[in-house]
Order: sequence, then C-alpha cells, then structure tokens
Amino acid sequence: MPRRRDDHRRPWFPRVNFLGYSFGSAIAFRCAQRRPERIARLVLGGVPVRISDKLIDLWLRGAQRMLSGDPKGFVDVLAEMFLCSDPRANIRNQVVVRQLVKRMTLRAVTSSAHGFETMQRSVLENLDPEGGLSGDVPTLVFCGEHDTISSMQEQRAFAATIEDCAFAAIGEADHWVFMQRRDDASDLVMRFFTGQSLAHLDYLVEPVTAFRTPTGCDAGHADAAR
Repeated sequence: MPRRRDDHRRPWFPRVNFLGYSFGSAIAFRCAQRRPERIARLVLGGVPVRISDKLIDLWLRGAQRMLSGDPKGFVDVLAEMFLCSDPRANIRNQVVVRQLVKRMTLRAVTSSAHGFETMQRSVLENLDPEGGLSGDVPTLVFCGEHDTISSMQEQRAFAATIEDCAFAAIGEADHWVFMQRRDDASDLVMRFFTGQSLAHLDYLVEPVTAFRTPTGCDAGHADAAR
C-alpha cells in the first residue's frame, strides 16, 4: 500500500549531512536530538555554548542605541560582541571582515522590520545547546581559535557531551571563520562530510580531539586525537 504524504514515520529522503553555524548551530543540534535517524553527519560551528553576562550587557547597551534611533551606534557595539578586538590576536583579513560584518548587520536591522527582533531573540532566549547527543550521528564541532561568542575551551567541553564527536579549532580566526578563512573552513567541513582524514591539517591550531572515532572516518582521524 502506498504511503500517504502525511505519514512521517519514515523519511521521504535519505539521511542528510547537516551544517549549523553560530546561533543556527543550536537549532541544528536540537534537530539532531529530536530526529537523529534523519542525520548522516552533523557539523556545528561557532557554537553559542553559553551567552556570558558580558555579552548580554553588550547587547543591552547596543539595543538602547538601536531603540533610541541610532542603528550605526548599535552596530558599533555589536562589533565588540561578535568580532575579536584583542590586539594580541592575529586574525586573517581582520579589517575587511570587520567592515563587511558591520555593513551586513546594519542592513539586517534597517532593511527588515524583524531584523533587530530576530537578533535579540537569538541572544536573549535560552538557546544553550545541552542534553548531549547519542546514537549514530557522527559530529564535528569547530570554531575559530579566537571565537568571542563562546571560547574554544567552552566549545571543546560541549563537544565532549556528544557521544560520537570530534573537535577542531582553526587558527587566526574568530567567530567569522567562514569569512576570515573561507577555504580552510570549507575544506574542514567537506573532509568530515566525506569521511576523509582530519589529521595533519596545517590550518588547525592543535590536533583534532576525537571523543570517539567517528563512524566511517579513516584511521588518520583517530590518530589525530592521540
């Protein structure tokens, strides 16, 4: 008997590779927790493990400027939140990316009636990914070494809560690693999705930490964690 279109007991499509980045990674994580049978491999980048009081204070300060009719002032404050400003940190393409991020953010909050509200919900609502992930869902958590939303150490600790997970940090990048090191970030993701080795990648700041050897990856992946 043919299945009805509203029969959701079995998928109409094969398992998929799923990438979630920044606040989108929290949503991707929830999807994998609820429907792990739909996910072949999961990549979570720039995970907002915990929104610190410092970041919330920055957001509230910026929001005051936005609500007072100063969207440029709002964007200036948000740059402190989303971009690493530590003069000791070496960030690739830092000046260009900072200008682009500020331009994109200004457009997002001025061209859409819902832009500011959407950003505010992402920061202030409890999107903290928690509860772990078990089952046959090989996962990669990665970030830039100078991520300002959640630190490299916080994201590594989050990765340890996932049953079948690897953690990697890309050097000379912050939360905007896909802009600052586009080719390297894309290479890392595609290697994981296609089951290639993550060992000996010169753009990583340290060998990949494998909390359990992901299914289907070659021995080089496990070796990188030793």
